[in-house]
Amino acid sequence: ALKSKVRLDGICIEPFDNLVVNTRNGLSLQAYQLYPNPSSGNLMVDFSEPTASRLNYKIYDLWGRALQSGVVGQGSAFYQLNLEAFTEGIYIFEIGNLEQGFSRRRIIKSNN
Repeated sequence: ALKSKVRLDGICIEPFDNLVVNTRNGLSLQAYQLYPNPSSGNLMVDFSEPTASRLNYKIYDLWGRALQSGVVGQGSAFYQLNLEAFTEGIYIFEIGNLEQGFSRRRIIKSNN
C-alpha cells in the first residue's frame, strides 16, 4: 500500500506503522498492538505474550516533547493509556528498554 506524506503546521510527516530502533545483542522487542487507533480516550497496548521484562514508554508530540511516560511491569499482557487530556492530533508512542531496543508507532487522538 502506498503511503503519502502529511503536512501539519508546516511539518512534513512520513507515516509509519512500526519503527524499531536501537536493538542490541540480537534481541528485539516483542510484538504488540495499539487499539483503538485513532482513540478518543483510552488506548490499549496489547502484548502478544506477557512482557519478559519491564518496559519504559513515552508519548511524544511531533516536536519531540515528551508528554507522558511510565513503566509497564514485567509479566504484563496489556497496558491501558489515558489520552483524554491530549488535544486532537498525531503523537508518537515509544516503548522498550536498553536490552531489547525501542519501538515507535504513530497514534492519533481524535475528539469523537
